[in-house]
Amino acid sequence: MSRKTDAIDRRKGEQPDLDATRSLAVPGTGLHIHELKSWPQFFSLAFNGLKRCELRKLDRPFMPGDLLRIREYLPPTCFGEPGTYTGRTLMLQVSCVERHEDFFMIPPGYALLHVKDAPPDLVLI
Repeated sequence: MSRKTDAIDRRKGEQPDLDATRSLAVPGTGLHIHELKSWPQFFSLAFNGLKRCELRKLDRPFMPGDLLRIREYLPPTCFGEPGTYTGRTLMLQVSCVERHEDFFMIPPGYALLHVKDAPPDLVLI
């Protein structure tokens, strides 16, 4: 089975709801919007265009063309304070997805997402 066919087969599968995976299918496009947390030091690099890849756990169906809504997140502290979102967001588009099968240095169960700025017309979705 080719990688393209495999990707299409995974898209046809039943998709979990937004609350379960923070992923939303965009009707009629075949694309997904994935909402992801990012700690401030990594968010700033992505926001300034210096970080063009994301190593992420494969807990949702990442595909080229999908949108990533990155939300800056302050993690919980060791003093028991809960984690909070800062309100800053960034929209990126996945240009390539590499898995362990593609490159042995990527841990099994993870994917390296190559990203670029999302086109302005897709940011409004």
